[in-house]
Amino acid sequence: MNVFSKYLLRSMAEKKGRTFLLLISVAISAALLVASMGTVKALLGTFSAQVKGNFGDFNVQVSASPTADNPLFNAGGINESGISKSFKGV
Repeated sequence: MNVFSKYLLRSMAEKKGRTFLLLISVAISAALLVASMGTVKALLGTFSAQVKGNFGDFNVQVSASPTADNPLFNAGGINESGISKSFKGV
């Protein structure tokens, strides 16, 4: 390992331009990764805030009856009374 480290350090000292370009490319790649992850997080937060502002902040759970033979449900059998028209489209 010591021989490899000496070779690596000597090569980096001899080829300063290549070493500089490598370090710059790694720094730019890391910056782009952090920026893209931050952008995605900001967009998700914005969309979540808009949906919460329009429809409120609540959870909906649909489950089958414990005594039902079929665990799936028929969408035609859902009782929609009391649900506003703006929520039905979501």
